[in-house]
Amino acid sequence: MGSEDHKEELSRFRQRRIDESEKKATVHKTSEEEITFPEMRYRRLIEAAPDGILIVDAETGLINDVNPFFLKLSGYSLRELLGKKLQKIGPFKKTREINELFSDHERKECIRYDDLPLETKDGQVIDVEVIINLYMLNHERVMQCNVRETSGLKKVEDALRESERRYRDIAENAREWIWEVDAAGKYSFSSNVVEKILGYRADEILGKYFYDLFHPEDREELKRVALEAFATKQPFREFLNRNLHKSGRTVWLSTSGIPLLDDSGNLLGYRGVDADITEMIITAESLRESEELFRSVAQSALDAIIVTDDTGNIRLWNDAAESLFGYSTDETVGKQLTMIIPERFRTAHAKGLQKYVSSGKTKVMGRQYEIMVRNKEGREFPAEISVSSWTSRGNIFFTGIVRDITVRKQLEEKMHALCNTDELTGLLNRRGFLTLAQKHIEIARRNKRNFSLLYLDLNDMKKINDAFGHRAGDQALIDIADVLRRTFRASDIIARIGGDEFTVLITETRFSAIENIIDHHIQDNLRMHNEHAEEGCTLSVSMGMVHYNSDQPCTLEELLARADELMYEHKQGLKETMPTSIGVKREERGYERYKAENGPSSELVVSGGAIIKNISLGGMSLRTAQRLTKNTIYNVRIPCRNNEEMASKGCVVWTSLGGVSEKDDAEPYYEAGLRFIELNESLRSSLEKYLIDIAK
Repeated sequence: MGSEDHKEELSRFRQRRIDESEKKATVHKTSEEEITFPEMRYRRLIEAAPDGILIVDAETGLINDVNPFFLKLSGYSLRELLGKKLQKIGPFKKTREINELFSDHERKECIRYDDLPLETKDGQVIDVEVIINLYMLNHERVMQCNVRETSGLKKVEDALRESERRYRDIAENAREWIWEVDAAGKYSFSSNVVEKILGYRADEILGKYFYDLFHPEDREELKRVALEAFATKQPFREFLNRNLHKSGRTVWLSTSGIPLLDDSGNLLGYRGVDADITEMIITAESLRESEELFRSVAQSALDAIIVTDDTGNIRLWNDAAESLFGYSTDETVGKQLTMIIPERFRTAHAKGLQKYVSSGKTKVMGRQYEIMVRNKEGREFPAEISVSSWTSRGNIFFTGIVRDITVRKQLEEKMHALCNTDELTGLLNRRGFLTLAQKHIEIARRNKRNFSLLYLDLNDMKKINDAFGHRAGDQALIDIADVLRRTFRASDIIARIGGDEFTVLITETRFSAIENIIDHHIQDNLRMHNEHAEEGCTLSVSMGMVHYNSDQPCTLEELLARADELMYEHKQGLKETMPTSIGVKREERGYERYKAENGPSSELVVSGGAIIKNISLGGMSLRTAQRLTKNTIYNVRIPCRNNEEMASKGCVVWTSLGGVSEKDDAEPYYEAGLRFIELNESLRSSLEKYLIDIAK
């Protein structure tokens, strides 16, 4: 194609880009409007790039193409930039070297500018980093300008710059096969390198499944291992696999990939690279000749690489292993691997090694797993290891790649603690309490032990918030938590289970009148706190306690419900002192003849929406967002078919705390039983028909 033809094609291309921008046409439509496949590939690349990209004619300085990211960054439209001089756009207009680039026909290396000012269309000035590459495209010199917004953290900039340099080096010199597959494992993209590696053109690969290329002898096992990674959405690295070349010969590949997820975490597929290691595998048949090459690769690795023979003797120990374990190469080569294995795991390691050598079967080969290792000082730490095996002259060798995951484990433990700890008070949250309390109740049931459960509510929380603000309310909750810490032992389980409600599981109660002792200590600690509190900020609590009787076992939910009910009686003034009971009352659970899996909603005029759990002609049990008051009469409307409804009245027979909403772990819900009253013949007939309908 001549120079004039190329310029004419670029002119047509620019006009199409403007038309497409204004019409919002898709790439699929452009493929029907005379866009060639290379052109389509080019546009996909620059439009998907995470940096601003401008393509400039190196002879005229005119902008030929701009990707969407630069339009968004600068605020200009495509029409405002295409065909304009590059020197008219900041930050290029303040860079004197730009003009030199146009006149220097011999320059080949890329040019980089840091922290240049870019003035956007609306007048804002942002710092950007600009990287310019000059190269030949269809016999024409073009400039590619990559523009990236920079942060103020030099350390981050250096890391990003180094990462970009490495990426460019790899992308420009890669000999690996780059590919993408969908969630089912079918190839959706393949670089042309696949033809050099496996003999297939890129278009022949599309539509095939990755396991179609595996060697028939290995196919099912390799497919199983690979799909396990798909199921866990985990990245994988250096997955060794035998494949068949189009000509029928065997090709060994080392595969690494990362998952592609949508915003909801659903797996879209994998992107990765395959490196042809056939020559390396063949050369490995002669370990002595390939040892220097292997050592060179191993010593440059960031992870510890250890090679052992089938007796457990260390044959290779790279620099990263020296840094990780503290042993030098002279101290390890020829020694047993058990020197880095904690003593309690050495017997299992020896049995596993012996089993693999004799049968070739193991669960750990070719997979990543976590183990505990020890360094020269005897300190144990968690590590992630992947092991592969290979054979040379009839001898089996193992290569282990080891990575210290101490920091990752610490972060995981911290996240676990956050999930079970109330952020405000530092006590256990509801999830943490239920987990520990459930374990304790199982132990108590098995060992015939008793314990007590205290349910506590901070009084006048709303008044504190209204009078002094929510910060004072938060402080009141923190103060109550401190009072409970001073009152109870380290072995007792203390938690804030929601809002202004707390609970304490008192282990190994040794006194018959434990409730009097607890009440006395709490009131004393509250009195000491209130002596120093501001006027109007004194604290008081309502409490209820239930004693677990191993001779009459019950569930944790029942204990919480009963203790909550007793606390509510105390708060309502029905009891002057903290009420207590032994076990739970069984006679209050009624009206459970019919259980609807998806119960209709029941609207309570007083309390708002509710869900019917069980219903009969006598009454119903409900799940509600807020507590219903016992012995109170409510107007109830039950929606029926054809937008009709039944209206009745019900008296609350029992009420309790039910649990935690599945939608929001921070919100508890309540349960209540209502007895129908004033049920006339007409309403009774309607209710019978309603029960028959929902039973169907």
